[in-house]
Amino acid sequence: MTSTELVLTEQIITTWSSEGRNKLFTLAKTHWKGTHKDRGASSHFRSILYFLCQQTPNGKLKQDEVINFLLALLKQKEMPVDREQFQSCLVDILCVLDAEVACVNRDSKAKKESFYKLVKELVDRKLMSETLLKERFDFDTLEQLGVVVSAKAFTQKYVRSKTRLFYKQQKFNLFREENEGYAKLIVELEFSTRVTRN
Repeated sequence: MTSTELVLTEQIITTWSSEGRNKLFTLAKTHWKGTHKDRGASSHFRSILYFLCQQTPNGKLKQDEVINFLLALLKQKEMPVDREQFQSCLVDILCVLDAEVACVNRDSKAKKESFYKLVKELVDRKLMSETLLKERFDFDTLEQLGVVVSAKAFTQKYVRSKTRLFYKQQKFNLFREENEGYAKLIVELEFSTRVTRN
C-alpha cells in the first residue's frame, strides 16, 4: 500500500470541516508538485481527485465543497498548475465515475442526478471545457448534462464527420492533371491486353 491509500480514508470526510479538508489539500499539493518530476505522483494525484469527486454522488460531501476545494487548488501560487493538464485529469476521473454511476447503480437515480449536477457545475465554473466533455464522455451522458440536445442526432453527426474524414476519396480531374502519367497508364493497359490476346 502506498501512503496515499493509507491517508484516503473515511476519516477525511467525517472530519472535513475541521481538519479533513486541510489534510487532503496538503496531500493534493504535495502530489501535484511531483507530477512534473515523475510519472508515479500523477497517479497519486489522480487517486486524490477520484476520492474527492466520488464523495458527491455517494452523498458524503456537497458539490459546493468539492468545487471550492478544486478552485482553491487551482489558485495556489506555490503550485504551478497547468490548467489544461488539470482539466484533462479531472475529465478522465469523471468519465470513470460516470461509468460507475451508470453501471453499478442503475436503480439509484439520486446518485446519477448528484453526479450530473456536479459535472454541470464544474463546467459552469470553468473547471472543465465542454470540448473535453464532448471528446471523452458517452453520448447519453452528454444529453443528460445538456451539452448536446439529442444523443441520437449527435451520434449521427459524429459518424458522418468521421466517415467523411476517413473514408471519402478525393476526386481527381484527370484531364487537368499532368497527362504524361495518364498516357503511360493507357499505353501499359493496351500493351498488356495485346500480349494476352496473342
